[in-house]
Amino acid sequence: MQNVSEKILDFARTHLNVDSETVNLEDDMLTYNINSVDFIKIVVSIETEFDFEFHEDDLAMGRFTTFGQIAAYVEQRLAEGNS
Repeated sequence: MQNVSEKILDFARTHLNVDSETVNLEDDMLTYNINSVDFIKIVVSIETEFDFEFHEDDLAMGRFTTFGQIAAYVEQRLAEGNS
């Protein structure tokens, strides 16, 4: 079973159509020319996979600058019981 970080990177690779070797948790998402549509696709994949919804305030693209920050957010939400 993949951990949260691995799943986030998989979603990023899938929705950004990039080589699996190139995406890392520390990468600035803007490096990949991510736009709001790409960001929402990744968010929807995360919400579906982990069965929770991002808080509305956390849906702004500028809220996260790296994939690692998204992974940390998901881990925090899962630890909180998705409240």
